[in-house]
Amino acid sequence: MARVIVKLGRLANGADAILGHSLIDFDLSHLHAVHPGLRLLRVPAVDTFRLNLLAFPHNPSADASSILSWRRDVPYRSLESR
Repeated sequence: MARVIVKLGRLANGADAILGHSLIDFDLSHLHAVHPGLRLLRVPAVDTFRLNLLAFPHNPSADASSILSWRRDVPYRSLESR
């Protein structure tokens, strides 16, 4: 777990914002519980789950890949690609 948190910290270095699906209510709340001083927690967060609810209020179950599929020009980095 500690190695993953270090990797997350490196990923956030120099980031203007972080993007994730259910990021605010799930991932960041769990990260805060285990490592409240993590710099990543101070970077502005964009939650695609919340954006989905705003953009498509009648389709609350859309997954992250379907939301991102319409913007292929946006750079996307995930921990899986590292």
